[in-house]
Amino acid sequence: MNAISAFTDQEECVEYLQITAGGREMATQLHLLDSGKADVLNIEIFGGKEAIKSPRDTPLNSSNRCSLSALHHISFPAREVSKYGGSEECLNLMKFWLDECLTQHSECRASTTPLPTRVIHVGTESGMDPRLCLTRHEPGTYVALSHCWGAGTRPPRTVMSNLNDRMNAIPFNSLPRTFQDALTIVRKFGLEYLWIDSLCIIQDSDEDWAKEAAKMCDVYSNALFVISADAAENSYEGFLVGSRDASKTFYCSAPDSSPDDISFSVRLAPKSELDLTHTRMVDRKSKLSTRGWVFQEYILAPRIVRFGVEELAWECREMERCECTLHARSFVHTCKNAYKELRKFSRHEGNQEDKRAVFRDVWRSILETYTSRDLTYPSDRLPAISGVTAAFRHLSLAGSIGGLWANDLVTGLAWHVVGPTLDPNFKPSLRHKDYYAPTWSWASVTGAISVFPLTDVEIKDANITIHSIASEPATPNPYGPCRSGSITLTAGVVRVRLSLEIPDDRHKRAVIYKTDEDIVDDTLLEPEHLMVPDVMDPEWKQLEIAESEEYFLMPLCGNAKRGFCLVLKEKPGKKPSANLFERVGTIPNLRNDFRKWVERTKTLKINIV
Repeated sequence: MNAISAFTDQEECVEYLQITAGGREMATQLHLLDSGKADVLNIEIFGGKEAIKSPRDTPLNSSNRCSLSALHHISFPAREVSKYGGSEECLNLMKFWLDECLTQHSECRASTTPLPTRVIHVGTESGMDPRLCLTRHEPGTYVALSHCWGAGTRPPRTVMSNLNDRMNAIPFNSLPRTFQDALTIVRKFGLEYLWIDSLCIIQDSDEDWAKEAAKMCDVYSNALFVISADAAENSYEGFLVGSRDASKTFYCSAPDSSPDDISFSVRLAPKSELDLTHTRMVDRKSKLSTRGWVFQEYILAPRIVRFGVEELAWECREMERCECTLHARSFVHTCKNAYKELRKFSRHEGNQEDKRAVFRDVWRSILETYTSRDLTYPSDRLPAISGVTAAFRHLSLAGSIGGLWANDLVTGLAWHVVGPTLDPNFKPSLRHKDYYAPTWSWASVTGAISVFPLTDVEIKDANITIHSIASEPATPNPYGPCRSGSITLTAGVVRVRLSLEIPDDRHKRAVIYKTDEDIVDDTLLEPEHLMVPDVMDPEWKQLEIAESEEYFLMPLCGNAKRGFCLVLKEKPGKKPSANLFERVGTIPNLRNDFRKWVERTKTLKINIV
């Protein structure tokens, strides 16, 4: 019997795995780490001339000599991972996945789609250089690249001064490794066109940039597939990794048998069903997976080929596959899967309120995930998700105003900034330097947000009547930043003051501590009524609130156990009785009976800007 190397360099112990092969049982000695904590080891078995079968729960034999009681959930059959991401084996596997997707998946059938405004003709390996092409949006097939520009580095860009040169030729050798790798893949597929953002959008033209950013929905939705360069942290590293860091694989054979007859390999498998591929475990930490712009590329793409550090992976609207495992697996709950289900749900007849509830839940999930990601330029907050917004516009048949939906406006206001007590990686939430969006929009601040869940909510609009809503786009992108925006509504408000405190956990906080006694009695106020400012930094040096000023609570939605309120500050207007307000924060977890707050408010017609 061939000995199998230890999985780690630490202290190891011996387990015996019972495997049926060649019609007889055999015991294979594995050297494993005895952690003293786990009782499950996931492995994958592959290789050998004969099929290797094993029950789902494989008991250890009596020779067990460590604390692990059993080996469970053996994933097989598996596939050997190529050492090179651009190998013929990888190319053939990608072609197989694509063919299977196009011919067997009802949700993934390709249709004739127009080309983007500009695409790159990939040239040939025999010497024809790539070049930039201006299209007439004629029907065509192309691939799009999803990549990190990289901190401190900048990929080649198309600007006004080199536009004509780019349309004549883009020398292959002048391009960074990531771009070269993408061109190589497209050429090997026998396709002509590739879309890369930095080359296909004129980067020093605000007008062109805004117009093309508004078309991101079509660019990624219409691509045959999207290349996700997860293995590269910038445009110069490349993603066709020459020596991939694949999961450790151990080779062995049955005792007293010829290695050619019964030999196989063992490899650590994903830790749980949530880790669908080895790649996914790595990609969760990849630079690309943290970027805000990449999120909409992931959501909108009908098919994604992920080039990870460990292996190749595939995602489409029906399945996920990875290079190491033979069997496809269905999605677990992700934003992409939720969007797929929303697309299917919207095509069927049904109760409009049910459709709105599904739409609201999916949009909530998307916003929370997107706003937690990184943007190099805060001014990209709306453009970087405008493609998803455009796609949702087609599904909801409603307009988007400052990032909120016109047909679900009141509940759309129920967002709050995720503060340092909830997020250990808290990043400051600040207003944009220049006017960007009205204060009631989540886009008006830069921090990560959370949206109040409306499950079991009894009061969804707190007797709020919206009279008008207005927003003027600042660019040709209708889903981009605003030049101005306001909501005029009638709602109940409560006059309050704040107390700024530093409790034992050293996180400064704002607490509602005083109200108009004629409106709300003190029994409705508790220490738990913490305000979450829309603008805050870890040191609380940049705030829009102060103890000396007066504020207004506007109950929004809730039930008998908890409620959500906006905190408004009166803004001086040209008219003394303008009732002009700005939003400065929220109370996202009002602990008293929300209905009492609604009943005892004073009704005002106000304008929030």
